[in-house]
Amino acid sequence: MKRYLLIGVVVSIVALAVLWMNYDRGLNKPKSETVVQTNTPRPIQGLVQEPTKIVTSESAIKETIKQLSQNGLPSLTNQQIQGYLTTNDRDATCLVIGSRLSKNPELLREAITRFGDNPVVQLEMALRGPTQEERQAALDAFKTHDPQNPLCDYLDSLSAFEKGDFSKAAGGLIQSLDSGTLQDYSLVLASGTEAAYLSAGYTSTEAQLYALFDSAQRNQDTTSKVGAVADKLGELRDQYIKNNDMDAAEPTVSIGLDIGQKIQAQEKPSFLSSLVGIDIESKILNQLDPLTPINFVGQTADARLKELNQQKNQLQSLVQKAQDLPISKMSDEQMKDYAQRLRSQGEVNATQWWIDQNK
Repeated sequence: MKRYLLIGVVVSIVALAVLWMNYDRGLNKPKSETVVQTNTPRPIQGLVQEPTKIVTSESAIKETIKQLSQNGLPSLTNQQIQGYLTTNDRDATCLVIGSRLSKNPELLREAITRFGDNPVVQLEMALRGPTQEERQAALDAFKTHDPQNPLCDYLDSLSAFEKGDFSKAAGGLIQSLDSGTLQDYSLVLASGTEAAYLSAGYTSTEAQLYALFDSAQRNQDTTSKVGAVADKLGELRDQYIKNNDMDAAEPTVSIGLDIGQKIQAQEKPSFLSSLVGIDIESKILNQLDPLTPINFVGQTADARLKELNQQKNQLQSLVQKAQDLPISKMSDEQMKDYAQRLRSQGEVNATQWWIDQNK
């Protein structure tokens, strides 16, 4: 799991942005161009608007990504945040984004008070609330307003594992078997994040890269927590096996396989979540007899492992192909199309679309 989180750092900064530039070539070469000072506050400018044209300056994009890899997202000043919130009527999305970009928990508390039935708001508080009490209350509310999302059960079980309440953790994971599609909302806020940086005076190129980076960070946060649940479940399974309690160990196999499959089956998959899901599922399958049937169609553990290895190779090949396509090959319209596809279909599908454009 840890090695794939390291891959996630690369994917978040590079693979998610390889369509903007050929990152591996020349990033560390001396530059004569003016360095983009991403941490310098910008004045608030007018109403929030979607950019009509994206400036494709390869050197500026390289510098922006370099700054992101070193310093993370630039914080916005209170004046910039308040201007953004006022322009957008302090809605739920803007309050969540404003809280994250300004590191101001009061904005998140305002969002909870005014939009308590919004699962995106509750998930943000559950993950990043300032107190344990607020995080737990938000998690409970998240389960109420998005009950079919297995992420609810995973987060609740992780909290129980950390408290040593293995019975509650196991109960939550058993319940997750009947849940639906995993949704971490990592791309839901991308347009709003981009708009916040645009309203603060950043260029459209910077704003889009910041939005993509923020989405990748959110996805990495939730994926790492789901991966931690799988690790805890694996430790529990190993303990059962050590104690020769195979009746207790058997359900952990089904749950672990289900966790891995649900991560992979997200509607808007990222490279990181896909790889982590494959890793979780493969680790369990490798512990089974190769001829063990693992699903209702009778597929064996060995057959599924071969299928997963093929999928993993395809993902790695896709990343490599994307890295070989420099920004100069993408027109303004293609760039806008890619950003829209990423938000609506996910990173993997958007990247495949870009590769297909260059066949």
